[in-house]
Amino acid sequence: MLTTTLAVKRKKKMENLRYFYHWVILMASAGFSQEIPNDTIYGPVRSVREKVIFLTKKENHQLFYYNDYGHSGFMGPKATAASFRKLWFGSEKGYFINYLRHFNKQRQVTHEIWYDKKDKSISFYRYVYDEKGRMISEIDSTEYSYGSKNYYYTNMGIQNIIYQDASAEFFSHHFKKVVDGKLITMKRYDEYGSIDEYNYFYSPTGKLTYRVYKNPNTWKHIDEKSRSYGRHDSIGRTYKDQIYEYDEADRLKSVVNYDLNDDPEHQDPVETGRTEYRYIGQNISLIKQTPKHSPSTFNYFRYDEHNRLIEKSCCSENSVDAMLIRKYHYKDDMIVALDYTTRGRNSQKQQHKVTYSYKFDKYKNWTKILKTVNGVPLYKWTRKIKYY
Repeated sequence: MLTTTLAVKRKKKMENLRYFYHWVILMASAGFSQEIPNDTIYGPVRSVREKVIFLTKKENHQLFYYNDYGHSGFMGPKATAASFRKLWFGSEKGYFINYLRHFNKQRQVTHEIWYDKKDKSISFYRYVYDEKGRMISEIDSTEYSYGSKNYYYTNMGIQNIIYQDASAEFFSHHFKKVVDGKLITMKRYDEYGSIDEYNYFYSPTGKLTYRVYKNPNTWKHIDEKSRSYGRHDSIGRTYKDQIYEYDEADRLKSVVNYDLNDDPEHQDPVETGRTEYRYIGQNISLIKQTPKHSPSTFNYFRYDEHNRLIEKSCCSENSVDAMLIRKYHYKDDMIVALDYTTRGRNSQKQQHKVTYSYKFDKYKNWTKILKTVNGVPLYKWTRKIKYY
């Protein structure tokens, strides 16, 4: 039972990371800035110790009903940090983070330890680099599992990434070809030798225009009433599964996804959803997402003259009827306040005033952020930095 649980958690974590990396690739290709910029740590940093402390009993019940890191559990450093930052600066709620991270003199992370609320270590990561500063090994371990990811490079921009976790009986192999910083080919091998292959194509200006997917699985008639979906031969099906369109200013206008599953005969790819982008001036103003079998969702964005996000709202096509509104206020490029408004189906509004107060060290790195909600201090995000 333990092995099965670990395998499910490991696979879920890998799926979360795959989605995270795909989103990064998409945003980089489209030229978008992040909604909330990441921290920059200045100076010759040796280590960083970060932890969030809950100051009252008013905690997110969904978060602590399961464990310190919510119902999804600890998803690994990247996904957990992204989820934390989204909630910290995007809502009145809190999320948990607690780790110690060490750096070499080239500012690369060499190892990190993640903890629970009682400061008991739950996961340890070690990172090894080659003489060119490239990652060659990631090792993660917990009390119950041990996994490693090894990177192999060639002079032709090819990377082979092998991940294995014997305790969870999980294995994956990713092949990547990167030219001039752009992903050209990615292959994913499973334990049965099946290969998902993706090829990326770009415009003369370097924007991603479409992706071709070589699907190893096909549908096969078993009898008149049933079919099976899987690897039936070595041919598979090849088709464009993503198409990117741009406007006259070379800004991303839409992303359209295609798949075989919605085709009655499962032979020709059909549209399964699209995301549309609309702009006012130089900034994105609306993202409309339309899955094939679900209602459309809408997200509005507004930026200031410094290209900082000052307002985000969703989920109605008419911004006046927005169900959720976030308004940001800045001082010296730091978020100091968030006006968070939600509206239910009966149009009743709930408004929260969130403020953030900071303390800084001599390198102008923040060492403490106090999050106050409606006048009550609820969360303290602490950071202890040691320098070379």
